[in-house]
Amino acid sequence: MGRDVLVVGILILLCSEFVSSAPSANSPATIATRSMVKFENGYTVETVFDGSKLGIEPYSIEVLPNGELLILDSENSNIYKISSSLSLYSRPRLVTGSPEGYAGHVDGRLRDARLNHPKGLAVDDRGNIYVADTVNNAIRKISEGGVTTIAGGKTARNGGHVDGPSEDAKFSNDFDVVYLGSSCSLLVIDRGNKAIREIHLHFDDCAYQYGSGFPLGIAVLVAAGFFGYMLALLQRRVGSIVSSHDQEMFEADHDQKPSRPSLIPTGEEQQEKQDESFLVSLGNLASFS
Repeated sequence: MGRDVLVVGILILLCSEFVSSAPSANSPATIATRSMVKFENGYTVETVFDGSKLGIEPYSIEVLPNGELLILDSENSNIYKISSSLSLYSRPRLVTGSPEGYAGHVDGRLRDARLNHPKGLAVDDRGNIYVADTVNNAIRKISEGGVTTIAGGKTARNGGHVDGPSEDAKFSNDFDVVYLGSSCSLLVIDRGNKAIREIHLHFDDCAYQYGSGFPLGIAVLVAAGFFGYMLALLQRRVGSIVSSHDQEMFEADHDQKPSRPSLIPTGEEQQEKQDESFLVSLGNLASFS
């Protein structure tokens, strides 16, 4: 009797373990696949910037229109600028933030401004820098005049999803920014809200080439009009030269040809003959009388 109870208990235990280990209908099935790696030869890896020796923790990099690089140090809330010819001896320059790593939400002069663990960078055609200041729930703009806030910033803790005027906009705590020159806008990849948002920028920041004070589109139109005008003048000049040359050739040929009376009288000759016949008629009438 005791042995039967023991056997039944073991069977119940095995059945319970089998049921608990079986995948449920709601849980996704995990399929194990064997990795297949194919290396392509001809590549090497080299450290060209060691932030550990400079107290800088690179989070992302963005390229400026003049070729320089921006280094985003999210941990210390700083942005640095460095030459594109990187080496272990390169020394970056602080663009904005705090050398001591102080965080905050302060607009104003570059050295006085404060960021709060930003996570993304974007650069427009004129070299302005847009920062995804995630902890501050704001999008900041860095220009020669200093640092400003162009969207969000009122709700730094909870975040949200609110469109509309920039001062009322809300973002999640996980977003990045991308500059789109074709539409002169800034795209916000709002991961926390599973959305892509758009901010239309100033036209001057999109239509200008770096270091130029004249709109590129207008410059192209002016150049096209100028070359069209010069081409028309050239065609007119060539046409006048060709026509004058043809006229000279015609006159030279006309002078060389012997002149002979025309078989068909011209209008002037007919008028002279009519006058002569009229005078002859008058003379005959006078003699008859």
